[in-house]
Order: sequence, then structure tokens, then C-alpha cells
Amino acid sequence: MSDNTKDLILEQARLLFAQHGFKGASVRMIADQANVNLSAISYHFGSKESLYWEVIHDCFHWLSSIISTTVESNDSIEDIFAELFVKMSEHSDYTVSAMKTFLSDMAPQQTDDPKIDDFLKNLDFGPPGGEHIVHFLKRNHPNWSDKDYEWLVHSLFAQAAHFATITQCAFYENFKKNKLSPDQIKENIRLLTKAAVQFVENSN
Repeated sequence: MSDNTKDLILEQARLLFAQHGFKGASVRMIADQANVNLSAISYHFGSKESLYWEVIHDCFHWLSSIISTTVESNDSIEDIFAELFVKMSEHSDYTVSAMKTFLSDMAPQQTDDPKIDDFLKNLDFGPPGGEHIVHFLKRNHPNWSDKDYEWLVHSLFAQAAHFATITQCAFYENFKKNKLSPDQIKENIRLLTKAAVQFVENSN
């Protein structure tokens, strides 16, 4: 069975876990949506629990890659978070389903898969790829504490993700008229980032 089959199963599982939660999305539903046999899911993932954690791992890898490339291509922390908003907005359907999958009810226990277990052990700092932003900040603000770096990254990523998910909202066209166009959001994120950095600087 090809990697294309595995990717198709992962995509449909992500969408169904996001829509119905872990408990509500059955293996049969996933197989039907992916147009594969149940044996294909068993072959690639072994169990529903393992499939769920593979979906989470895939979402985290996707977000980590976006953050890594964004940090590499920008020279200011304001531009980093503004571009993160843009990239997540460009893939807002994926962003929304990934976020909803993270929040899925009845998340299963860890599996016996060493790769997944290792992945779960390294979830101490979020968001996925956030360490790249911390490294950037440490180069420019070496005197901050670890709590300062974590607070700033968590807070500003939450804002970027929040606004990116809004662009997927059915009422976003109305929001646009109320000073929430993509360009206005980018500028708001830049201003918020600048204010957050200044706040931490003043606290040290």
C-alpha cells in the first residue's frame, strides 16, 4: 500500500476527529471518507489510537515547519508573528481542523509506538516549533528569563492563531468591514508584538 494511501487516511482522519472528536469518529467513517478498506488503516496505523496520535504528530510537524521557515525568512519578531498569521490564514481550513483535533474529547492514552511516545515526551514547550522563536529572541534579548520567552511566544502565537481561525469563520466578511481585514490584522499583530516586547524589556 502506497504512502499516498497513508496520507489520504491521515487527511480524512484529521477532518473527522476535528468534526466528531476522537470518540465520535469511527474507523469505519474514516475508511469510508478515505475510500479505503478497513485493512488499510490497520496496515498503516494498527489501531484508532495510533492513528489519532499520528494525526496529532502530523499537525505538529506541519506547524513546526511553518514556524521554522518563518523565523528563518524574517529579521524582526514583529514580522515573524505577522507572517505566521498570514501563513496560517492561507491554510485556515487546516489550521482550524488541527486546532479542533488538538482539543478532541476523550483523547486516547499513549501507545506502545516508540516514535509517538518520544513525540509526546517532547511536548513540554508549545507551540510546535516555538523553540525557533525562542532562539531568535535569545539572540536579540539575551538577558530575558525563560519565563519571559515562553510567555511572549505563547501569548503572541495564540493571537496569530486566533485571528487565522477567524478568517475561516462564516461571518468573516462582516468582520472585514469592522476593521479586521488581513492587512489590518497583520498591523495589529505587529503593534501587539512590539508592545509585548517592550513590556518584557521594561520588566527586566
